[in-house]
Amino acid sequence: MTPSDAPRAVVLRTEDELERAYRFFAEHGQGQDDRSDYRRFKEVAVALERDGQVIAAVRMSFEYGSVILRTMLVPESMRGQGLGRRLNRAFVNELGDRACFLLAFGNLIEFYREVGFELIADDEAPGHMIRRRDIYTDFMSMEELSRRGGFVAMGRASGAQENVEER
Repeated sequence: MTPSDAPRAVVLRTEDELERAYRFFAEHGQGQDDRSDYRRFKEVAVALERDGQVIAAVRMSFEYGSVILRTMLVPESMRGQGLGRRLNRAFVNELGDRACFLLAFGNLIEFYREVGFELIADDEAPGHMIRRRDIYTDFMSMEELSRRGGFVAMGRASGAQENVEER
């Protein structure tokens, strides 16, 4: 990838901008057609764009007084190019010094640790997030959960490193 081909990190805030991210998620089998889940909470999306098209994205959802990282997606055909790490850094840069929580598959712990997230106990995580994990777990096969290392709660403390350098 040459510098001119490199995707550009953008923050999508308005309803029209967010719709671009939601369409991207839907095109890749994530999210709901009616967007009801997205509209329940205030959100922004951090995306990587190339030629004006979203090629990877993650949601920052403001839920019940907590900031939650949700639906990070790099299409399978684009993995292995460093896009996930670039998206993760862009997300954390937008997050600033706010605390944030996420649910991750166990096989992604190190990926999120690279930008300051740490494993946390269930009682340190927002209750609604743990309930969501339990619902997700009910819908997944034991084989899939085992392959991905189960679900874990992770958090990033407020005041954590504000600006994660590009590598």
